[in-house]
Amino acid sequence: GGGMLGPEVDIADFGAVPVSARNLLRLLQRREAVLLYPGGIREAFKEDGEQHCLFWPEDSADFMRLAARLDAIVVPVAHVGADDAVAHVASADDLLRIPGLGDRLREAADRAPVARPGDRFVSPLVVPARIPRFYYCFGRPIDAAVVDSRDEAATRAAYDAVRTELEDCITWLLEKRESDPYANLGRRITYEAAAGWRRQAPTFELYHWHCCVRASGLGQIILENEVMIQRSAARRHLYERLTARRAGGRGAFGMNGCKLN
Repeated sequence: GGGMLGPEVDIADFGAVPVSARNLLRLLQRREAVLLYPGGIREAFKEDGEQHCLFWPEDSADFMRLAARLDAIVVPVAHVGADDAVAHVASADDLLRIPGLGDRLREAADRAPVARPGDRFVSPLVVPARIPRFYYCFGRPIDAAVVDSRDEAATRAAYDAVRTELEDCITWLLEKRESDPYANLGRRITYEAAAGWRRQAPTFELYHWHCCVRASGLGQIILENEVMIQRSAARRHLYERLTARRAGGRGAFGMNGCKLN
């Protein structure tokens, strides 16, 4: 790999493939766990003021159609923290307008692999700002097996459900991290040093999270705390669907803290 002005980057080095229906179909047919970023490079190279924003292609419901066709489970995964680690100095457009440098950036971008048509592989200029705490939220799993892959309205509705759930998870993390007593790096280090580095500093209260699911091998889902899941009719219904999927040997997904409201 290399920087924007250095050796060319091969996304395959990171286990990534270009975004296409064919690649997604092949991966799902092989029962791979697929991590899909909705905004692609555009979302990775955010400009100042775009922190915590997602950029959803309006014509990307195709991935739900393929997920439905192959009876996959879609798990929205939200992350908060990386956008707060840097401060913006200059936008990508500002850099491209600099004589000499702009031409070199364009040439490097033209040589870069295209993960999604229309992506511009030019990053804004950023500098380290602080060391934030990273938070992750695994949202409600959406079972694409109940969606008719031939029904455009149904696949679009499922796509919108994924979008809403992911954005809700980001909002929830942004709100909850305000009550994290160890969000500050200094306090975390002090706590963990006092514990002999054997215990991680706790975070905010997870009082309404009721299950924990971890990835095992391909083709199965392992449920922990199964008794807790069955405490209500709604959670029992989800439990039965997930264990049925596990018995059927479809898909492998990792979840930690499955929010069941």
